[in-house]
Amino acid sequence: MLFVDQSDVGLYPPIGSEWSTRGKQQKVRTKGKNRKVFLFGALDAKTGGLYAGFWPRKNSDAFIEFLSDLLAAIPEGRLYLVLDNYGVHKSKKTRQFLATAGQRISMTFLPTYSPWLNRIEETWRVVKGRAGRNQWRDSVHQLQDAYLDTMTAMGATTLRRVHTLPDGKE
Repeated sequence: MLFVDQSDVGLYPPIGSEWSTRGKQQKVRTKGKNRKVFLFGALDAKTGGLYAGFWPRKNSDAFIEFLSDLLAAIPEGRLYLVLDNYGVHKSKKTRQFLATAGQRISMTFLPTYSPWLNRIEETWRVVKGRAGRNQWRDSVHQLQDAYLDTMTAMGATTLRRVHTLPDGKE
């Protein structure tokens, strides 16, 4: 059983509380354009193993590529996926892909508006806290490196990395 979800990862860092000297507030840089990549992941309910990768978009095509990479990373057995009701999980393209994937993937959808039931949400919170909270990166590649370093330290299997953003820029 794998808990599946995707998360936006942008140059504007997630802001959170942090220890500092009394009377001195830390400043977090947020100038410029907030460029984003999208982190797709699957958390193994039994082992706690994380399979994750970055895509330039968060659409049905990216989700299908993620599922293909997940099938390649776990080459045998049936994959039972637990996920939310995000549109790409139920799109026509996704359903067509699942029909061609044979019986390897079974999907169970969580009730609407209940993200706390998806165990990967806690993993995203930890990863974002360690890799990105209150920390500015100058490029999306630096951002991905920080996230990949954090996830690797947590024992994650990296599926994919974005090399070019949709507009062709880094």
